[in-house]
Amino acid sequence: MQKSARQAIIGLIAVWLILQPLFVYSYPQHTPKWTKVEQKFLAKSSRQPTYPHEYFAVIEVRNNYELGKLTALRFIEWVQHNPSGVVAFTSGYTPEFFIKFLNYYKTNWTLPEVQAELQSAGIHLKKFPNTSNLRLVQMEEIYPITEKHYKKISNYTIRHYAKELQIKPENLLLMDVGKKGILAEKSMNVVFMNGKVDLSIMNNKPASQVEAWQQRAIRDVREFCNEYENKIREWGGIDFVVAGVSYGGQLGFNELGGRADSKTHIVTLDYKTAAHGAKDFGGIDSARGKIAITIGMGTITMNPNAVMIILASGEAKAPIVRDAIESKTNLLYPATILQKYPNSRFYITDGAGKLLDDRQTEDLRFKSKHGWIQKHLEEVVIYVSLAEKKPILSLTANDFKRHARGRLLLENPPKPLNTMLRETHNVLTKRIETGLKLTSAKGSKVMHTSPHPEDVILGYYPLIDTFVNKYKNHFLYFTSGFNSVTDSYVLSTLNRANDWWLDKEQDHIFSKTNDKLINKFKISYHKQDIEQLHMFDTYVAMRSLVSIFGIKDLAELKHTIRWLKDEYFPNKQQGDLDVGPIKLLKGMLRESEAERFATIKNVPIANISHLRSKFYSGREFMRTPRYDTDVLPFINIYNKIKPDIITVQDDPDSAPPITNYRVLQIIAQGLRSKDAVQKDNLQILGYRNVWFRYVLSQPNSANIFVPVSSQTLAAQLRTYNSCFNSQKMSSFPSPFFDGDFAALTDTIQREQLADLKILLGADYFARNPVAEIRDAAGFVFMNQMSLNELFRRAEDLQPAIDLEEAYISNKH
Repeated sequence: MQKSARQAIIGLIAVWLILQPLFVYSYPQHTPKWTKVEQKFLAKSSRQPTYPHEYFAVIEVRNNYELGKLTALRFIEWVQHNPSGVVAFTSGYTPEFFIKFLNYYKTNWTLPEVQAELQSAGIHLKKFPNTSNLRLVQMEEIYPITEKHYKKISNYTIRHYAKELQIKPENLLLMDVGKKGILAEKSMNVVFMNGKVDLSIMNNKPASQVEAWQQRAIRDVREFCNEYENKIREWGGIDFVVAGVSYGGQLGFNELGGRADSKTHIVTLDYKTAAHGAKDFGGIDSARGKIAITIGMGTITMNPNAVMIILASGEAKAPIVRDAIESKTNLLYPATILQKYPNSRFYITDGAGKLLDDRQTEDLRFKSKHGWIQKHLEEVVIYVSLAEKKPILSLTANDFKRHARGRLLLENPPKPLNTMLRETHNVLTKRIETGLKLTSAKGSKVMHTSPHPEDVILGYYPLIDTFVNKYKNHFLYFTSGFNSVTDSYVLSTLNRANDWWLDKEQDHIFSKTNDKLINKFKISYHKQDIEQLHMFDTYVAMRSLVSIFGIKDLAELKHTIRWLKDEYFPNKQQGDLDVGPIKLLKGMLRESEAERFATIKNVPIANISHLRSKFYSGREFMRTPRYDTDVLPFINIYNKIKPDIITVQDDPDSAPPITNYRVLQIIAQGLRSKDAVQKDNLQILGYRNVWFRYVLSQPNSANIFVPVSSQTLAAQLRTYNSCFNSQKMSSFPSPFFDGDFAALTDTIQREQLADLKILLGADYFARNPVAEIRDAAGFVFMNQMSLNELFRRAEDLQPAIDLEEAYISNKH
């Protein structure tokens, strides 16, 4: 071969090596072979089979309900051909509707409407497939955890999968680590007295007998992992996997940056994973400081032809879903390891897919097909400004050309670019002006609705003073929030009630009115007497015990306190459901916190309502609200108050916590009802807080911006920390922030100012003639909406109620 020819070939190879990443990025790694069930749901979604910048096969559905239906039908479709296959299913809240739909189809298989649905999905069977010969692998487990613990994942696996599918006991591979070895000999409570595990002790000689036992226990669990992996290998690997992805991107408990070929192993839970698992394992106290056993990424992919389904629901999962689907294989995103396998899938809700770029561009192309409306134009301009970190008025055409949505706008601009920039800038400044005038709205009565006792203060505390000064206010709390009160918090209130104090304060406990007691708190608050503020919790606890147990005298009260301290709490396993009276005690402590806040703001206690909605419970799957027990009580209060303005927590479906969206559904269902009066001129103000924030470049975002001073931010922190003591050690903290909720609220409001400074430019604030804008240290975002907009945000309750009723009746 001539030298020039060789050089030419080398040159072409060099160009290929340079350009190859671009080609790899431009197309999915494999074209999915959709099954008939998947084809049905793909067609229903109106989405494309593949997108240029997505490395996963993805099916998008509307909500959690549809997500469960898709997964259940796909499993039925698979199992009819694989009756003795190996399966592995995730736990927690994610698969709730998958589990319920399996039960529904199994029980109602012969109903005409069910048969019609099955046949439309290509499933032509006379009865539910025989699943008794399946082999089931548990995917993960918290360690250490006692064998009978209700939230133990092996118990969950038996409860919801093994029993439902009637899988034979010999075909169950469970992570029952405590059934042999040192934990079986000594018990978990002896070896790990505080329930925590420190893997670093394996690096040193044991300093005590307990440490020697702990080292042996860790060796036992590592040996167990090896045996577990070998058993899966004997079975030929897993054939059908339904996994969930955490907020941190873990699949199972596989750590970020782990090996692609990792086997069953133990990991230390980081904060985000512990917080994410808190609801599944009985609170952060139960999850933090523990380790977990997890099958590895290599275990999941042992069978390369396995069906591998990752479920993701809710807008809070959108960032990690985007990273997993739009990133090439990257060990920092464990889910990406599955991309190269032909039967790997992401099944997601609309909310979880909200940040997928190609889909957003597609939606925008559809919306703008017959011309751009102002709202969609503004979303693109704001998106480009934030992405480029440049003020709107400084953007150029080149900035837009770097983004698919920007290019789309430039393809068929409705007006000159400079005009679009100026108009969007002006829209944002008008939203700030509206925020300054927000409490000049017409009307005289405001109903503040709150799913939990602290939601209002975390959502829009800076507005409360103005509302209180200008309007008649009523605060409506849907739940007491008892689930988020830790046992350790209750014990701290009881431990302060020694005999000397009880003797001294028995008059306050048995005789004083609530008004006099709350006034005592108010005095302590203004003095910032921290000791007395904490003692107020104990006053409330004592008075609550008297009310709950019908206690007549001090001796009986002391006996009840001893019972709680010496018997009830010590004998209760972390994560176990409380008995009714203790749920009530915890709830009354939380309700008192809301009343303390109202008192500080000079709102009469008579203007506070606690609905204690029946859907709210400590059960594994939160009950769907019912009209008679949950919606009608709201309507009765609403009709009594006849508010001109109502605030609602505007959290979307599947965003944590689930309670917030349930309450949004209750309010929407109530206002849909003919039983609710005087709705025509109702003003609805949506708010968000630590669980979910408004994103300015997305639909349904905030349209009112309220500037907040540094003094108000400081008052917000002080008020929260004085009133909501129980939430300083909340059972269910945010997975996104290791600190108390008040500090996270402060951070969010400051970040919202930072976003506005990018969009409007720092000079807009520094040189603004309005002092509130010039001196702003943060911003509260709110969203004013119509009744129809509220109804569109909240799904009708009835389909979920029907499914749940069938599930409950079948279980009993």
